[in-house]
This record gives sequence, structure tokens and C-alpha cells, in this order.
Amino acid sequence: MKKQVATLLAVSLLQLAWAVRAENLQNAVFKAIASYPQVRAEISRKSAQEQALRQAEAGYYPSVDLLAGVGNENSDNRFTRAIGATDYVNLTRREESFVVTQNLFKGFGTSNDIKRNLAKVLAANNRLHDITEQTALRVAEVYIDVLRQQELVAISERSLKIHLDLFNKVQSRGRSGVGRKADIDQAMGRVALARANLISDQANLQSAESKYQRVVGQMPVNLLNPPDESSSLPKDLEQVLQKTLAANPLIKAAQAEIDAAHAQRQVAKSPYYPSLDLVFEQSHGENLDGIEGVEKDYSLMLKMRYNLFNGGYDVARVNEAGFRLNESKEELDNVRRQVVETGRLAWNAYQSINQQLPYLQQHVKAAESTRAAYADQFKIGQRTLLDLLDSENELYLAQRKSINAKYERQISVYRIFANMGGFVEKLQASN
Repeated sequence: MKKQVATLLAVSLLQLAWAVRAENLQNAVFKAIASYPQVRAEISRKSAQEQALRQAEAGYYPSVDLLAGVGNENSDNRFTRAIGATDYVNLTRREESFVVTQNLFKGFGTSNDIKRNLAKVLAANNRLHDITEQTALRVAEVYIDVLRQQELVAISERSLKIHLDLFNKVQSRGRSGVGRKADIDQAMGRVALARANLISDQANLQSAESKYQRVVGQMPVNLLNPPDESSSLPKDLEQVLQKTLAANPLIKAAQAEIDAAHAQRQVAKSPYYPSLDLVFEQSHGENLDGIEGVEKDYSLMLKMRYNLFNGGYDVARVNEAGFRLNESKEELDNVRRQVVETGRLAWNAYQSINQQLPYLQQHVKAAESTRAAYADQFKIGQRTLLDLLDSENELYLAQRKSINAKYERQISVYRIFANMGGFVEKLQASN
């Protein structure tokens, strides 16, 4: 019994430790990547493309076929007539054959098909890289949003507490005959507004937690503030765009698709050449063509197949491949433009917020000093209640702006890294 109680206690302690342990951004990202449906779907697409490559490589290997058949055959031919038959000869026909075919030349179709599929695999790898970067960024956004909303709830709770304390003091002064009813009504109105602000922030926090659960797969528990990675950023926009154009996975995927389209065009041209196969065939037959007995054949032949006309199919296929190649080039240009735009927007957002943040923090400090001074002056009658309430509201709004800017700055840094294709790598290095 004691052992059972001890075991239950140990399990309970482990569960409690698990429940209260802190969660960092790196762990949240890696959990989401491991279970996110889009990531797993992209992994399946990449695996499928690798199997397509294996299919193309099979063209270098021989084809081995075993054929067998048995059935009733009625024959009336020169062989049956030569043995004196005047009508159909009915025999049970049996045949088996073993055929090995090794393609020697297919108009460079096999080698180019392998090149095409290798490029497709590379494109799939880069698309998987991109989806992991975007998933990591999405996790970072919901992670940061939870932290932001938690801080906003905290300052709304503090603001409500201060307004309630102030209201109680004004109400006490009113009962003693010192205060005025207008002050009580004014304080009560500000308390009501503070309650409404808190309710709104609590609802926003619940919404942020729900988004976190959908993306990560579990509710947020004891989230830690991630480290500031801004020191690792390139020094200016030019460097950001250079690194982005060189490393962005979507650009690499689009470049690989161009290589695949080039190879596909060469595959389409392969029917312009003859196809050469080395064929070994061993056959065994019984009662063939109305003649009783066994027949055996062995052959090793070099066979050529050269299509001379098929209705213009090959020409149209080459033209189609040419247009597909042009399409891939335009797609690359479009991706580059989108990536550059995203990089510029992220960098400009970072620069703007980075420049604003010191002034917003200075605003908070000034508002704190003003509120403290007004509180002291209110006690001795040098400031009105409205002055004191306005100073409290000024501090509340300044804190909200500073909190929002702080977390927006973090998100802008993560967006720059993700657009350069290095956000997940940065998280792994920080783990």
C-alpha cells in the first residue's frame, strides 16, 4: 500500500512539474514543426518526388519479363496442310518465354529525366524548408502575441486596482464631507472604463491562447521571453536583400523548377532520336500453330525503333515544354519580387519600431514621473482629481504603446530571418 501511495505521489509530482515547467520559443517551434499538417504534407510530397526520381533511375536498369500461357488452339495453315490435315487441327497450346531488355540509347531521355527529377527533388526540399520557416514564424507570432496580451492584461489589472483605490479614497472623502459628488462620479466612470479595458484585454488573451493552441497543439504554459536576436541582423537593407536573394528557399525552389523545365524540354526531344535495345529472349513452346511437339528458341538481338511520324505529337510536346520553361522563368521573377518586397517591408518595420522604441520608453518614464508628482500635489490640493486621473490614463496608454512596440520589434526581426531562410537555424543555434 505504501509503495502504491509513493508511486502515485511521484507520478503526481512529475505531472505537476511538467505542468509548471517553463516553455521557450525554440521548443514551441520544434513541437509545431513536428506535428503541423502543412509540414507533414510537404514531407510526403518530397518523399513522393524522391520516388519519382527512383522511377527515372530505373531506366538505366534492364527490364526482365516472364511470360506464360496455355489454352486451346485451332490451326489451319501451311504447316498443318503439309502434314496432310484437311481441316482445323485442335491442340492444347503451351508457351513460356523469358525476356531481358536493356535499353542502350533513348535519345538522352533517361539521363535528362533523371536530371529533371533531381531538380524536382531539390525544389521539393526548398519548399519544405520554406514551409518550416513559415511555420516557425507563425509559431513565433502566436507565441509573442500571448506574451504581449499577458503584459497588457497585467497593466490593465494594475490600472483597475489604482482606479479602485483612488475611487475608495474619493468616496471616503465624500462621506466625511470633504469631497464633491462630481469627483465621485468621475472616479466611478474611470473605474468602469478600467474594468472594460481589462475585460477586453482578457478576451484578447484568450483569443491569443486559442491561436497558440491551434498552431502549436497545446495551450501556452509559463512562456519565457525569447532572447533579442537583433544583433545578428545584417547592418543595412542592401545586405538583407543580398542574403535574402541568395538564401531564400522559395527562390531556390523556383530556380530548381527552371532546371527541371530545361531537362523536361530535352526529354521531349528524345523521340527525335532512335531507341536502341539489347534484347535476350528464351522461349519454350508446345503444340504451336497446329504442330505437335516442343519448340525451343534462344535469341540475343540489337533492336532499333525509330518513329518517323506520329501526327505532330513530338513537335507539340517540345513546344509545350518550351512554354513551360518560359512559365518557370516568369515564376522565378515573380518570386524574387515578392521576396524583395517582404524583405523591404520587414526591414522598414524593424527600423521604424527600433527608432520609436527609445522615445516610447522615455514617454513611459515621463508619464510615471508626472503621475507620481500629480499624486503628491493632489494630496495637498494643488491638483484636481481630473488631473490625477488624466495622468494615470496617460501612463496607461504610454505603457501599452511601449509594450506593443517591443513585441512588434521582435516579430519584425523574426520576419527578416524567415525571409532569408535562416529563422529555424537561428532558433537551433539559440537552443
